[in-house]
Amino acid sequence: MMNAPIYNQNSFLSMKKYEAQNLSYSVLKDTDFHKYSHTVSFFRSDFRGTKFENVSFYKNNLDRSDFLNAVFLNSSFEKVNFGCCQIKNCYIENGTFKNNLYRNTSIHSTTFVNCIFPDESFLINMQHCELVNCKFVGCNFEMSTTDSNVFKNCNFINTNLATMHAENHIFIKCNFDNIYMDSSYFFGYSITKCDLKNIIFLYRGEYVNFDSFNLDELINTFKDKHQYSNLINLLKYTNKGYLIPNIIEEAIAYYKKHPYGRMLDIIDVINALIFSAQYEEIDFNSLYITFNLLNNENWDGLSFLEKNEIKAMILKFQNALFLTSYSNDYLYNIDQSQCSLLTIVFTSDDYNLCLKKAEALFRSFLGIKCWELIDKKQGSWILTFALPTFALVYILPRIIKNYSDVYFDIKTKKALSKKLLDNLNKPNLSTKQIEKIESNIVSAQLLLPSGKCINESDIKDIQSFIANV
Repeated sequence: MMNAPIYNQNSFLSMKKYEAQNLSYSVLKDTDFHKYSHTVSFFRSDFRGTKFENVSFYKNNLDRSDFLNAVFLNSSFEKVNFGCCQIKNCYIENGTFKNNLYRNTSIHSTTFVNCIFPDESFLINMQHCELVNCKFVGCNFEMSTTDSNVFKNCNFINTNLATMHAENHIFIKCNFDNIYMDSSYFFGYSITKCDLKNIIFLYRGEYVNFDSFNLDELINTFKDKHQYSNLINLLKYTNKGYLIPNIIEEAIAYYKKHPYGRMLDIIDVINALIFSAQYEEIDFNSLYITFNLLNNENWDGLSFLEKNEIKAMILKFQNALFLTSYSNDYLYNIDQSQCSLLTIVFTSDDYNLCLKKAEALFRSFLGIKCWELIDKKQGSWILTFALPTFALVYILPRIIKNYSDVYFDIKTKKALSKKLLDNLNKPNLSTKQIEKIESNIVSAQLLLPSGKCINESDIKDIQSFIANV
């Protein structure tokens, strides 16, 4: 912030009211409002783009103030009146919030890192925020509205989340200790690597634990109410992901007949699938079948905007499914009879060179011949290869990582011809063979610099590497 106005401990010695002021793109630093004999009000002030560093707010009035693109570092808030202020697209790190007053405070698209919230009673509207390494102790969200927030490595202790409207949240590696949640919202959350046993659920007016749910009854309820994203999460939490393809077939049939509200519902369904792919929450084979169902569906009966939005979401699902770097254990369980088609687009019109590039690329990552050229189109050469889905899922994230401007198209096939399957020479891969492929990939990654393109003419490095393997 070049030439930005700077405020510090001495700036507010004689000021009780600093209201309706333009404090945008300024710097407030090394200020402790506990030390003033008077309280300082910033009612209706503009803090757009302001940076706060080592500021301890105390009894300040921030009601109706605007914090847009503001940054808070090593700052605390105690007995502060946030009122109806707006906090949007801000970054808050190492913050402490204690005994503050909220009155429908709007918090949107804001990131909290290493923040502590002891005994806070929130009345907030909080959406699309990310909270990382944060701690909530003894907090209450009575009558708050929260939507589409992401919690990573957060601790929730003696906190009531059951009395707020809360949808579409994501919880990753969070700890729950004596936490209350509303079961009507819980199955709309995406949760991974969290222990659910210390969550107490509000269910039919009573507080119960997860094991007390009548799962068959819940499954039927979600089916009857066509709450398919909730149903996907329920099946995921109960290790019944193999049922999801059937659920997707039901969902597709239902949404094609009932247009009202289907766009948001379909997006929620596909987002649940994307999350499950990224965090290995559902086995790959079930996700693979589900992707085929969605990708091969004829969506022509939908409106132009709906069709394009759904196709974009399916593409995101494809990217999550094929570009996630999965663990060896997860990969090892992929059905080895499944094959996929991978199309690579080149800029060169030299067919032999393009074919050598593609095969050198495969060999450098896999070290074994398990692909077959099945189609070629001239112009700038477009080559389509068939290879085991296992191999494609394993190498593609590494290829994309090293070749920033390669164009790929992926098609999945339930079955290929017997002749083609025989030609693929698919091995019955063991754990040791997976580790051997991993070793080849490490070597190849050392060879292939990030950003290098498959369309470039120079592949001597790859060819030399292969010749020496």
